[in-house]
Amino acid sequence: KLFIQGSKIVILVYSIDRKSTFESLNFWCDSINEICGENIILAIVANKMDLFDQGDDGDDDFISEEEGRKFAEGKKAIFKSVSAKIDKKGIDSLFDQVLDAYIEQKGASVDSSKKDEEKSIVIKKDQKNNKKGNKKKCCSN
Repeated sequence: KLFIQGSKIVILVYSIDRKSTFESLNFWCDSINEICGENIILAIVANKMDLFDQGDDGDDDFISEEEGRKFAEGKKAIFKSVSAKIDKKGIDSLFDQVLDAYIEQKGASVDSSKKDEEKSIVIKKDQKNNKKGNKKKCCSN
């Protein structure tokens, strides 16, 4: 429980070809809500979507994308299907969605009475792919 205490964002990943990983999501969602409260940004991620592209979706143990999406909607979570195997399919857009949700949440609850030292870091989302040797910084106070 200590490793999620104080978290603002939690990403839970299950494997579409292992039903047990999907079934454990309820436990993790309940634990997260208990420890972090309901203001947490939660993402449910279906991994190994490349297996559907290969036509291996006839197995009863597979979790359909629709089933995963419905579960995430019920938990008021972001849902994304990804494949870490094929060109990181969907992974970049997952982090974009999570970042957008975080920025939106923070923008709605900014406390302007705080001193400059207490203000949050500004994330400049347009500075992706910061290559080694590039001296630009992605964040500022």
